[in-house]
Formats: sequence, structure tokens, C-alpha cells
Amino acid sequence: MKRGLVALLALGGGMVVATAAAAQLSINISVGSPPPPLPVYAQPALPGPDYVWTPGY
Repeated sequence: MKRGLVALLALGGGMVVATAAAAQLSINISVGSPPPPLPVYAQPALPGPDYVWTPGY
């Protein structure tokens, strides 16, 4: 049995080796300045009693 193992290693060139893959993870978090405050603007008069102004374009 021992001769068979030696012959196997000799034939395979010593390739009977367990390999393990390495994993790497990198996370970068950066904190800058906060966002600017929301603009405050005056609402125009409503065109009628059943209308509502919504912000946006």
C-alpha cells in the first residue's frame, strides 16, 4: 500500500495537494457634509376652492 502511494505521488508530480481559495471583501464608507436644506418658497394663491398646490415641477 505504501509503495502504491509513493508511486502515485511520483507519477502525479506531487499534485495530490488540497488547495483552498482565499476570498477578500472590502467595504469603504465615507461621510461627507449633509445635503443642503430644502428651499422654502411662498405658495401662490390657489386658483379655486378645490385645488391644492404640490411641490415639484
